[in-house]
Amino acid sequence: MKRIILAATCALLFSMPAGSAVYETGGHSRNIYMQDITVLKKVLSGKPYDRKGLERMVRICFAVEDFESSASYAERYLSRYDSAEIAYLRAVSLANLSRFRDAVGVLDAILTNSGLSKKERDLLNEKRKVLL
Repeated sequence: MKRIILAATCALLFSMPAGSAVYETGGHSRNIYMQDITVLKKVLSGKPYDRKGLERMVRICFAVEDFESSASYAERYLSRYDSAEIAYLRAVSLANLSRFRDAVGVLDAILTNSGLSKKERDLLNEKRKVLL
């Protein structure tokens, strides 16, 4: 029961503004996103660490709530490039997969970034506490 409450709390804490993780956003439908994914997979098969391709895959997979793929592509992206935003999407994806320890590890890595404001640090620390 505690795990269910924790998962529900995490979902609320990590949720994006209304409509941001819904298929029908910005003129895009699920079908268009799936076509984009097909094209990006072809690009990434030839250039597995293409920065823009990986970034788009993370965002699109997250938008269609394919959190496993979003986390995986984010991990590949972060192995070569630095982005607190992509890392945060990875943490949220992992939390949505109930991989709370992994999500905390990603949040810890984000918190080592000296470019974060105090407000950003405080917000991430609050979310981190919920996952522990």
